[in-house]
Amino acid sequence: MDERVKIRPSVVTLPSSSDFEKFQNQTLRPVIKLQHDLIIELFHQIITNKKLFLEELSETKKQILIKTLFESDTQFKTAITFLVVGQLTLDEFLFFMKNRKELSRRICQMCKAKILRQIGLII
Repeated sequence: MDERVKIRPSVVTLPSSSDFEKFQNQTLRPVIKLQHDLIIELFHQIITNKKLFLEELSETKKQILIKTLFESDTQFKTAITFLVVGQLTLDEFLFFMKNRKELSRRICQMCKAKILRQIGLII
């Protein structure tokens, strides 16, 4: 077994039907959990560099800002994706590359949800 797989935290998941769901639940979720601190720090660095002051915003405006960041900032989405993809094994990477568009979307969606859940702890 690849060393990268051994260090991944376990994640409770529901049974999956499609290959995408299996990959998401068995690979992406554990990697995102492993990379949690880096994902949160990357988000913090982005909002700091853009001079966005979340502590001054209402909860609703914070959520809108985060959703907008994920919709419009290609560099941020690429960096988030690379944080996750960098922890894949060769076989996982090859599967990712064959399905890059869909899996990148799923990675960003999961990371956005993680940041939205953690927003109170980030500030």
